[in-house]
Amino acid sequence: MLPSFFESVLALIVRTSTDLPPDVRAAMKHAVNVEPDGTRAAQALNIIAQNIDLAVDQEGAICQDTGGACAGWRQPDLDAAADPRSRR
Repeated sequence: MLPSFFESVLALIVRTSTDLPPDVRAAMKHAVNVEPDGTRAAQALNIIAQNIDLAVDQEGAICQDTGGACAGWRQPDLDAAADPRSRR
């Protein structure tokens, strides 16, 4: 892959993962301000708002539902799959 292309794609991924457009940031700020304190919605909005700020400051990905980046995978139990007693 060409270095300039790679750098461009990397910059695009970082920007789209960490930076929200001004209108979205304004809408989030408005939502945080109008939601009554102490509600679960207010708590969720505050977590999302904090995550947005952290993403910009630390170039981390924005994760709207949990406030943090998550990844997972499952690996099959190959020993169990090879055991004929496990088949039914």
